[in-house]
Amino acid sequence: MRTNLAKVALASAQGPFLEQVRGAQLGLDLENVKCVDAQGLELEPDNLHLTTRAEVELGMMLADSFLQTRSSPP
Repeated sequence: MRTNLAKVALASAQGPFLEQVRGAQLGLDLENVKCVDAQGLELEPDNLHLTTRAEVELGMMLADSFLQTRSSPP
């Protein structure tokens, strides 16, 4: 039985290592693991947490990623 997982590339941090962290997140190549990039989603005024609308959008992105893996052959 094949298990499919999704991981989220975070985009809310700030600082000198942001691009290094994102590069590591996006470059991770694991079997049956898809990356969903959260960069560009709306943040709360604290510039750290996603807004409710962005959380819903991220959930839809994760669902779409999962459904794409379900339709691909094993």
